[in-house]
Amino acid sequence: MTKFYVYVCLGLVLCFSAQGRSKDSLFILDGKITGAKDGTKIELFYRTFKDGKWYKTLRSAVINNGRFSFSGKIGGATAANLCVPNQNAPLEVIYIEPCRMELEIDNNTPYFYKLSGSKIGNESLELRQKLMKLVKMKSQKLTAMEKLAKEMHSLKDDSNRDSLSNILRTEGNKIKLMNTAIDSIRWNYARSHKNSCIAADLLFVLAQDNGLIGIHKIKNVYDSLTDEVKSSLIGKLALQAIERRTSSMVGNIAPDFSRISSSGDTVRLSDYKNKNYVLLDFWASWCGPCLNEIPKVKQLYNKYKADGLVLISISSDDNRAAWLKDIDKNGMNEWPQILSQINDHERDDSLFNNNDLCELYSFDFLPSYLLLDKDGKIVARLGHINEEEIKQLMKK
Repeated sequence: MTKFYVYVCLGLVLCFSAQGRSKDSLFILDGKITGAKDGTKIELFYRTFKDGKWYKTLRSAVINNGRFSFSGKIGGATAANLCVPNQNAPLEVIYIEPCRMELEIDNNTPYFYKLSGSKIGNESLELRQKLMKLVKMKSQKLTAMEKLAKEMHSLKDDSNRDSLSNILRTEGNKIKLMNTAIDSIRWNYARSHKNSCIAADLLFVLAQDNGLIGIHKIKNVYDSLTDEVKSSLIGKLALQAIERRTSSMVGNIAPDFSRISSSGDTVRLSDYKNKNYVLLDFWASWCGPCLNEIPKVKQLYNKYKADGLVLISISSDDNRAAWLKDIDKNGMNEWPQILSQINDHERDDSLFNNNDLCELYSFDFLPSYLLLDKDGKIVARLGHINEEEIKQLMKK
């Protein structure tokens, strides 16, 4: 099942001219919108680079007489999201520059927007036309799946939950096929537009989503981009995303983490280095396929814990009560249970951080599993429990 938090967003990527700029430059985005009520609050998120870290900056505006306006300073190419409540479907991407621009959009058919004032905006038209249908279908399915997941979690009858779980599994597989098709379109565009900021942004997206395009292939295409694109801020952002994902791939030492478990104990991955094989189990109480895998997880743990296998379950739940309830219900108290996201008061708001372990380990689908050897090296990334494969890897 796709790990997601459903937001209906407009993607905006801000690119500089060929000359480049050393100082932050002002952008102004004036908008005209139909199909949205006056007084509606809309938000713009965009990436900025400050003190060696990437951050998401938030701007908000209120629709007045069908219009809105955003402005801000950016130090280079950055990605942003324009979030409009009750939007019918998201826009995949709009490319703009730091200047004054006019956006015209119908909230009922948002993909058919008009943008003026951006020199490179037209460049994305080819990409947008190819992605349009798939992105809309994916958004609609994700919204429907979220409703089903909430309904399933509220049910007390296990048979009804199993039925909904099967539906969610089927729909999840359809989402995977859509993601593959979307990634293929992005990949082909990036490979054929080596001197484009758009190509760098697409490689950033591909590196983030952990799809079927191997990270080494993504890095090879990145290396083939022009020096101008690679030296731009969006190029540097793409490189950091590529390097981050590479660190969580098979053959590398797993990034360390520290979390407080459901029982109040501190769990540090490094404590098991040079001692044990470790299986990281990424799941969530709202994830039907995850719940179906729990008996296999328990069976594997009980069979191999005497051989030194350590199991750590990492939940993507944001509802602590639901998380604890399902731990007890499914008898998962025998091994450490931790949350993927860190406590609010300890959060780091920078873009690349260890707040979310699913992001740190580049997992977009649940359930997912990571097997580490005694040296702390990642030896397998799995989408389901494969006892025979895990058994063979532990013999090496």
